[in-house]
Amino acid sequence: MKKLPALLLGATMLLSAAPFAQAAPAHTTYKDVPATYTFYQEIENMSEYGVITGFPDGTFRPAQAVTRGQAAIMIGRDLYEEDEVTNTKTKFKDVSPSSAAARYIQKATEDGIITGFPDGTYRPDQSVTRGQMAIFLSRAFDLTKTANVSFKDVSPSSAAYPYIGKLVYGEITAGFPDGTYRPDQAVTRGQFAAFMDRTEEFLVNEAMDGMIDSMKDVTTNGKFDIEKFKKKLANEGTNWDEFLQMLKEEGMTLDEFVKQMQDLIDM
Repeated sequence: MKKLPALLLGATMLLSAAPFAQAAPAHTTYKDVPATYTFYQEIENMSEYGVITGFPDGTFRPAQAVTRGQAAIMIGRDLYEEDEVTNTKTKFKDVSPSSAAARYIQKATEDGIITGFPDGTYRPDQSVTRGQMAIFLSRAFDLTKTANVSFKDVSPSSAAYPYIGKLVYGEITAGFPDGTYRPDQAVTRGQFAAFMDRTEEFLVNEAMDGMIDSMKDVTTNGKFDIEKFKKKLANEGTNWDEFLQMLKEEGMTLDEFVKQMQDLIDM
């Protein structure tokens, strides 16, 4: 199916992603993650939207180091639909096709998000370091803008250096009070959930800014102008009938779309 026009994609993404930035559900999902826990809300957000899950005993184990296999699963659930992650055969000799992470590792490898080691392994049970986490998230969410990296323990020659800069730009990480980033330190499950939630929030804010700018092209006196929008579609290579069909396939009426656009203009 042809992709939706950029303007509609942006608006749809904003509406679907916005809950990440909202208050977390009032209940506590996991018995070992009380409301007083530092990353309580981030864990609740990610759990609410199916990105992370706990263990059969009702725990999340936030202080436990997140493994490379678990990281692939969390990122994969966030990025892909279920029917996009079906191939369980990877190129890594230590990833069994029967493992829960196999299909996510294969898809993330295919898309250039994650790589293995020179010896042909992925090491799915190895802990994810803060440096690796920066690489994973930057690649997974196509982070492009960067900021100066001033951490005294991050060398410009390190593989993670440019990716850490992208997290700094998005205020996804700030490092530690002593001026370090600790790139070789293992990331806990709670921390990883927090990093993912902050990444989502950053992307929503970026998209919001972009949408506000783009709306100027399709408004007249503060109102959504359908005729200007039609011209914008034509410039993007989509005719009106195609657009209406795509709206239908998305389960949205034209009136709903117009209201959605006006709501964005009024924000």
